[in-house]
Amino acid sequence: MSHTILTIVIMSHAILTIVIMAYTILTIIIMSHTILTIVIMSYTILTIVIMSHAILTIVIMAYTILTIIIMSHTILTIVIMSYTILTIVIMSHTILTIVIMSYTILTIVIKSHTILTIVIMSHTILTIVIMSHTILTIVIKSHTILTIVIMPHTILTIIIPTLSCSIIVFAIGLS
Repeated sequence: MSHTILTIVIMSHAILTIVIMAYTILTIIIMSHTILTIVIMSYTILTIVIMSHAILTIVIMAYTILTIIIMSHTILTIVIMSYTILTIVIMSHTILTIVIMSYTILTIVIKSHTILTIVIMSHTILTIVIMSHTILTIVIKSHTILTIVIMPHTILTIIIPTLSCSIIVFAIGLS
């Protein structure tokens, strides 16, 4: 009986040892799997980090290219604006030159008109003087003609009464 109990105990111990060893092996397998999972996860995280870095690099490069394009566009805009301002300045200068030339031409025209007006006025004054002289000559000639016409009449007017008086006196003397 003791032998049987001892056999049972030994067998139980052996079974327990096998169970413990199986458990230990299972634990080692599980731990190895866990470590492998951790390594795979670490590799996955590292891959994600590397890809993130690559994506970030691409984004930074794209941003840099976009910045260069925007700066180029800004510089081109500044150049175009400068050219536009220069064109406006040149056009303003041209317009100012045209205005000054127009003013000069207008001044010449006004001066010419003034000189022409003075010439016309001088001509008009000369015409008035000549006409006045002509009228005065006509008046003097008319006066002369009138004097010539009136003088015989005056003489006749003096002679006729005198003659009439003489005839009357003569007639009275005869009677």
